[in-house]
Amino acid sequence: MKYTLLLLAFLLAGCLGTTSPTPLPTAVPPTDTPSTLPEPDPTDAPTEASEPTAEPTVAPTTPPEPTAEPTATDGAPYPAGGGGVAPYPAPGPVSFSGKNNLTIFGTLYLPADAPKPWPGVLLLHMLGGGKGEWEEPATRLAEAGYAVLAIDMRGHGETNDNINWTDAGTDHQQAINYLAGLGDVDPDRIGIMGGSIGANMALRAGATREGIRTVVLLSPGLDYAGVTTESALSTYGDRPIMIVASSEDTYAAESSETLADQAQGEVNLVMYDGAGHGTRMFPREEGLITSIIEWFDTHMN
Repeated sequence: MKYTLLLLAFLLAGCLGTTSPTPLPTAVPPTDTPSTLPEPDPTDAPTEASEPTAEPTVAPTTPPEPTAEPTATDGAPYPAGGGGVAPYPAPGPVSFSGKNNLTIFGTLYLPADAPKPWPGVLLLHMLGGGKGEWEEPATRLAEAGYAVLAIDMRGHGETNDNINWTDAGTDHQQAINYLAGLGDVDPDRIGIMGGSIGANMALRAGATREGIRTVVLLSPGLDYAGVTTESALSTYGDRPIMIVASSEDTYAAESSETLADQAQGEVNLVMYDGAGHGTRMFPREEGLITSIIEWFDTHMN
């Protein structure tokens, strides 16, 4: 029995020896680094700055040489004071000293292309108004060849202080001096135009200054706020005068007729219907500024 068991074991071992046993897999420790690195992304790689291909070809600019008469944009200042040449054809702000050294502010309109010396026109606005109310007629006058000065009267617009018509009379003489003192303005050909109380002041300024060629009065009154006109008209003498009013503006119309009757020299009385008062007549009567330019042309050239 013992020998039989040994024989069976021997035979079994022989049968099993015909097949090689399969080895167990060897464990590989885990790692954080992959066995194969990814290909680098070319966009992630730093690049060197490229060399410039050439020097810049833009040459530095130099400011142009100034012309003899430079052109200014709107709002560019003209020389303050007077006695100098105002070289800008565009409307520009000016200032000069009035009575007690009060600074009077204005706008100067000059012809863009007209023979020199130019005749000059001073413009005086209505009560509570300012130099801006003259923009359209002043522009038209400048286009017709006139140097035009529109001011803010004392106590109005940019010109400070209280309203004082006596002191304003001195201011207006200074305004005439300023205009006549510009190098391209003919001091012997100056006219004045005013609206409402500005018309009264225009007549008084003209009466005070013998060299004023003519005045144009828009809706004057015999007495506005104590500024009277009849005695000034007498002093004004036989120089030509143009008076404009509208019939429904009763007091101004009646005053205009009275002044026209008392005028000693040539007078042109223009009476509209429904045109309003003072400078407000301009947009309602398209031919008004044309008539005024023709009047100035006749009596100042």
